[in-house]
Amino acid sequence: MSDSIGQITSEYLPDINRAMTDDQDEDTKRLFPVAGSSVTLNHRDVNALLVTVGQNPEGYAAVEVANKAYMANLMDYHMNPDLPADARYSNDTQFAVEQIAHGSGEVSGTLAIGRQEAVAGPADEADKKFDQSVGQWKNAISGGIGTGIGVGTSFIASPVGGAVAGGVAGTASSMVLEALFKDAEGHAKDDAGSVMGEKWESGLDQNAGYTEQAAENAAKAHKRDDLMDASIDEKARAAAQDGFRAAGTNTDFMSPHLKTDI
Repeated sequence: MSDSIGQITSEYLPDINRAMTDDQDEDTKRLFPVAGSSVTLNHRDVNALLVTVGQNPEGYAAVEVANKAYMANLMDYHMNPDLPADARYSNDTQFAVEQIAHGSGEVSGTLAIGRQEAVAGPADEADKKFDQSVGQWKNAISGGIGTGIGVGTSFIASPVGGAVAGGVAGTASSMVLEALFKDAEGHAKDDAGSVMGEKWESGLDQNAGYTEQAAENAAKAHKRDDLMDASIDEKARAAAQDGFRAAGTNTDFMSPHLKTDI
């Protein structure tokens, strides 16, 4: 159901963004305005929801696409010089833009963690199954090592050879098999780590790029030369990167049970 939940989640982005600000006096209602009734959510539940939805490709896409469109619309809304004073989040438009960029970045970052988990979870499970299988063989064979029975003697024809196999050869066999078992341990998580890192980096870069472009386009559309002179696009990019990274920290502390240790 993650694809359907992703579609539903995308329709609550204003409420999700509000929850992520942890603003107790609710001033951020003007930053993320809602037409009609809103839903009260908490940061922890929103974090867990996005991590979970992000593990499904369709769910991830539904929320991420909507998140980018919502971010761009908010930039346009708050940079509009004709926006009534009572609808403004702050007289400092740059601050409003940075907060929008940060919120959008955290949504994208949390989804990216879910995307990573879609790689890490199965890899962890594969390693556990692999290690369990190897361990069973190790336990089955270990009884024969050093006793001159089984593996150590199966290729020995003479009694003298059999005696040797129970001593030095048994020790040698143990060393070889220990090395084999060590090398045979599952490495799916090791392989997954590099893939996860690549996805995180690309997500960070792309999110920052989209946000920077949205800020620049909105400023130009409203002829906000004052904001362009203040490098609003670069400040939006930096805020988006901060929000993306904050997703990692918040997930570590709010939803550690949803993350696979790599």
